[in-house]
Amino acid sequence: MTAAMISDRKRFAKDYMNHDWSRTLFIDEKKVCLIQEPNRKNDVIWAPKGETISYVPTVNFPFHFNVCAGISVTGRTDIFIFEENMDSALFLKILRNTIIPGAKKLFHNKWELFMDNDPKHRAKKVEEFLHENQIVCPKIPARSPDLNPIENVWSMMDDQLKQMSHQTKHSLRKAIKSAWKKIDQTKIKNAIESMTSRLHLIKEAKGLHIS
Repeated sequence: MTAAMISDRKRFAKDYMNHDWSRTLFIDEKKVCLIQEPNRKNDVIWAPKGETISYVPTVNFPFHFNVCAGISVTGRTDIFIFEENMDSALFLKILRNTIIPGAKKLFHNKWELFMDNDPKHRAKKVEEFLHENQIVCPKIPARSPDLNPIENVWSMMDDQLKQMSHQTKHSLRKAIKSAWKKIDQTKIKNAIESMTSRLHLIKEAKGLHIS
């Protein structure tokens, strides 16, 4: 991170230390692969000599879906599943068809949208759409995935997916929808309520990333 990014993170931690996150919808995207992608750097298993290790199939370019969804202390939106690369037009479609309808069910009235500074999220037509719909978005520091609790929730979804069988494109889509619904809402709520602790840790780390 640059010095400016670190400064922005420290400023954000200070400004939002006492913020009420109960009416915030946290959103992001994630890639979900049909077969585990190889990670040559970390794919090492340490085991006693002679022990049989289960084979984990990997392919260099596995089929994958992209997903986008939102979480709050009171619930979550539906999960939007797509194959194409995200651009601002597709992001607007997801906002209109999934995120905003989901938020209205969760909050009924005034709420805010927490998302990162990806160019497709901050495109002019997206900003205009959010302004027209009176949706406030806190300005999140760049390179700050540790500020978004949905990253923790994606890990929870991965844990659910590991317990399911999905060997085809169709079965993966079904598994994603099922895994998303099975995540314990209490765990989602706890992740969001950790925001104050995260901000304290960022302050203590002088703006650097936290685990």
